[in-house]
Amino acid sequence: MSSLLRNSAALAGSLVVMTALPPAAWAQGVTAQELWAAWQDGVALAGGTLSASESREGNQLVLQDLRLDMGDETGMLQLEVMKLVNQADGSVAVILPDRFPLMFELPDAPADAPGADSGPENGPEKVFITVDAPDLNLAVQGLGERAEFQAAAPTMTLTLDRFVPAIPPEKGAVTASVVLDSFVLRYLQDLATDVPLIDAAVSFDTLNARVAVGKNASGSAEMAARLGKSSAGFSGAMPVNSPALQEAEAAMAGGDFPVAAWLALLDAGMRGKVSLSLGDAEFTGDVTEITAGTATTPTTWDIGFATLDLALGVDATKIGYSTVLKGTQFLLTGDIPDFPAHSMSYGIGEYRIGLEAGLNGLTKPQDWSAAYVMRDITMSDEMWHLISNGTELPHEPLTLALDLGGRYGVQPAMLKPGWTPVDAGQPFTEFSFKINEMKLAGLGVLSTGQGGLGFDFSDLVTFDGLPLPSGRVSILTTGAYGLIDLMAKAGQISAEDVQGARAALMMVGRAGEAPDTLNTEVEFREKGLFLNGIKIR
Repeated sequence: MSSLLRNSAALAGSLVVMTALPPAAWAQGVTAQELWAAWQDGVALAGGTLSASESREGNQLVLQDLRLDMGDETGMLQLEVMKLVNQADGSVAVILPDRFPLMFELPDAPADAPGADSGPENGPEKVFITVDAPDLNLAVQGLGERAEFQAAAPTMTLTLDRFVPAIPPEKGAVTASVVLDSFVLRYLQDLATDVPLIDAAVSFDTLNARVAVGKNASGSAEMAARLGKSSAGFSGAMPVNSPALQEAEAAMAGGDFPVAAWLALLDAGMRGKVSLSLGDAEFTGDVTEITAGTATTPTTWDIGFATLDLALGVDATKIGYSTVLKGTQFLLTGDIPDFPAHSMSYGIGEYRIGLEAGLNGLTKPQDWSAAYVMRDITMSDEMWHLISNGTELPHEPLTLALDLGGRYGVQPAMLKPGWTPVDAGQPFTEFSFKINEMKLAGLGVLSTGQGGLGFDFSDLVTFDGLPLPSGRVSILTTGAYGLIDLMAKAGQISAEDVQGARAALMMVGRAGEAPDTLNTEVEFREKGLFLNGIKIR
């Protein structure tokens, strides 16, 4: 993480996290003086210092020349003025000017770094950023066990102002800006309950960012980012007084994984959820390098997606993770190593990965699901040519999709204290799956599957230590022979290989009613394995 980001996080932390300090004397309301003292105490606990010149203007505490110093490794942040205003409802409004500068004092370079003792030639020591937020609203309600922080701004603009010492002109002018619309930040905590909780969220309607480095001896660069309606959130609770917490901590310290203790914690109210949602994103760049005084072909890129949603969560009922990315497009132009053209592009209609398992104490079988999907992958003709090695393959979208769901049950021993995965043996009493979607498409071939299997864990003999399976999986494939003929026509495989491939297909499938189709059926029944109706075990 850069020093600038570390300092920004530290300032944000002083406005949010430092409200979490739990002195018992603080009540639900808060005064400006208490808030300022809490921030200073919080920064001190983090190993830094927070200082300012203090003065009073009625119900306002005016802080001038505010300085946040987190040590030599992170530098210093400076703000000219901030006002803390006592409100009638017991909250404190944090007032900043409509337009104000921020100064980041960068940390010194390590003593063994090249040019560390060369003074200004080693780079800037300070960065000045101008913040425009004419209707920024900041408020703190409560300190300690019950606290809430809110921030909102219709529009917020951060603009790089200057470096001190200034970057020499021959190194190129640096410009940067970030614009946020409809920015909202919320933080809430309630630690005065049996199950303390924290809830936080941030959102905005649009974000536009740009950074550029002007022409210098090495070249020039410009990058931009755009995001549509986006949000992120965290919510969590922990039953700190539950005996299960002490049991889990003690067992984990001893190297065990106490399933029963963690399930008891979930039943007592432990939960957590992290989410991220990004909309209508685009990232562009344009870089020109200069070699031996001559500019090379500019390299540009344009990467975007329609939506990105990530979620990770656990509570008493289930645990799960998912990532869903839709409408991805990638375009790169320029001198591309080991590529036969000056541009390449591809797209992915949908990328999805997910895993979810029911919990509910694990005292009875639960539902589970898993998915991996890459749907409608498209590529430029140049990429197809490179992949196909000159063979004229069908340039149709590619798809790989596997979506499963089923039931599982665990051994009762897993729920007893002292259980460890090392000497558990078979952990399941029940396991089954059903194919919701199985699809492989591309190069003129389409393969789809359906069906499902169940496993009997009371019989570990029939299949040599594996639980006895039962059920059926059917796969229908079209176009496989056509792909083999196409490869042979292009000289990619020999006539002998063609015969071997055709024979292999007939061994695992039987011809369907339609031309160039194969049906493959794997069935477990009567303690045996059948392939297309023929018992092979």
